[in-house]
Amino acid sequence: MKRSHVMLFFLSALLYSFATMGFQCASPELTSARLYIQRQEWENAIKSLEKEVQKNPQDEEAWYLMGRVKGEIKDFQGMNDAFAKALAISQQHKKDIQDARLHFWAQYFNQGVLNFQKGKDSTEYYDKAVAAFQTAAIILPDSVNTYKNLAIAYLAKGDDTDAIKTMEKALSMQEDPLIARLLGEEYFNIGKKHKDSFEEKNRDALEVIRAVDAIHKGMHREDVEKTLGSPDSKEQGKGKKSQEEVWMYEKYGLKLTFVDRLLAQKTVTKPFEASIDSTDYRIAMDYFNKSIDVLTVAQRMDPTNEDILTLLSNAYIAAGKAAVAEETFLKGIETNPGNKFFHYNLGVLRLKAEKYEDAVKQFSDALKIDPNYENALYNLVVAYVNWGVAMREKAQRGVEGTNKPIDESYKEKFQEALPLLERLLSMRPKDADLWELAGRLYANMNMPEKSKQAFEKSDQLRKGE
Repeated sequence: MKRSHVMLFFLSALLYSFATMGFQCASPELTSARLYIQRQEWENAIKSLEKEVQKNPQDEEAWYLMGRVKGEIKDFQGMNDAFAKALAISQQHKKDIQDARLHFWAQYFNQGVLNFQKGKDSTEYYDKAVAAFQTAAIILPDSVNTYKNLAIAYLAKGDDTDAIKTMEKALSMQEDPLIARLLGEEYFNIGKKHKDSFEEKNRDALEVIRAVDAIHKGMHREDVEKTLGSPDSKEQGKGKKSQEEVWMYEKYGLKLTFVDRLLAQKTVTKPFEASIDSTDYRIAMDYFNKSIDVLTVAQRMDPTNEDILTLLSNAYIAAGKAAVAEETFLKGIETNPGNKFFHYNLGVLRLKAEKYEDAVKQFSDALKIDPNYENALYNLVVAYVNWGVAMREKAQRGVEGTNKPIDESYKEKFQEALPLLERLLSMRPKDADLWELAGRLYANMNMPEKSKQAFEKSDQLRKGE
């Protein structure tokens, strides 16, 4: 509000100074220019002023008036050039020049804001907002607020390329947590597109690599064959080694030794090389690292911002730097143990790493700090559910091919999740996915009636009932 009052004052003062211009002793060209200015005959004024500065290039007032008139005809680059020449000669009109620039800048800046607000109703106004902010930037090229707003207008209209350039410029002028977060998110999104492209182009080769890497000690013989296919050769052990069986995968350079149907030793006989085009991968890593750099700046300026911390965590993981991310959040917890965001983001990292016990602890700690922290509550539910699923799958593998009953201790994790999920449903009663999850949990806990009700509620919400 104060800024708008200031701008209105400048406007009135500047118009008044033009209207009351006197006719002191001056050259005929300068005198004519003043007269044309009073009449608002801008083109004639410019012609007179051009003649004056050709005759007397050190006439500071002529250059000042030239800048004022250029501003009136919206030639703002010409205005700034003329003002620069006036200031190079003398500081006599320094304040008048500052006021004039602010006057014209305020018009376009405010116009940009108004058009941006109208963009909610019609996207064509985002184009108008961009044009207005671009003009405001020409008038006051050192106004960082102009570039911030211009960048956000570019984002609103979907022009990511110009938005990034503008945010980079704004940050080079002044650090700002909002712009740094937006820029970090843009870098991350570009990196993700290139990473997705890399994985799509190299899908078959990557699947083979992942399959080879997935082979681990303790794996069942049948699971290995499902993953890699039939081996090139099988050799049964003799005598004391009759329980051993050696499989050779020449293509993958693997020698696998099984004992009692379980993988006891994985030997690499030669490096496995897959044909992969890594161009997009390298580009993706570059953008993920850019995202980390700018989000680190944002996090330093706004250390409790959950969006920044989450983006930074995702960028670290995408760049293969999960360990660095963990170290960052652990240090944050050490210095500020009451910060729920540090606990939450560390929990997310542990959850993605399938370290369920650690994830549960961090989400629980975040909820102790803020019992109504929905994201932490949701991920705590997910951690318990995924933990239970992992335990169940391990238990199933342990009794494959036998008549032994499955160890049902995994249900303890589901039981831990249930009251938390019910609490979350009281906070998000219209979340169809949560009701579906509840239906599955109730089914696993042998609660058929509740399971049926939860699934019916999920279906109703999806149908909009």
